[in-house]
Amino acid sequence: MQDKTSNVEARLVPESTMLGLSASVKNLLRTVGPTAGGYLYMNYGQSSIGLIQFLVNMVVFVYLLLRPLKRTEARKE
Repeated sequence: MQDKTSNVEARLVPESTMLGLSASVKNLLRTVGPTAGGYLYMNYGQSSIGLIQFLVNMVVFVYLLLRPLKRTEARKE
């Protein structure tokens, strides 16, 4: 079913390259994530996973606050 959905999205969105990159990164993170999580858990304890998640979330939050908003013609009206 995922292939069918990806094909529909590729036809609807002109940036099909971005969709391909997104699918590739998703599979990469599904492979690397458990290994990285196991390493953090075994070497630094359970709290390290929450601390890393908090730091990443704060960086993304600050980035989203500081980036300029781009308005399209439809939104300006």
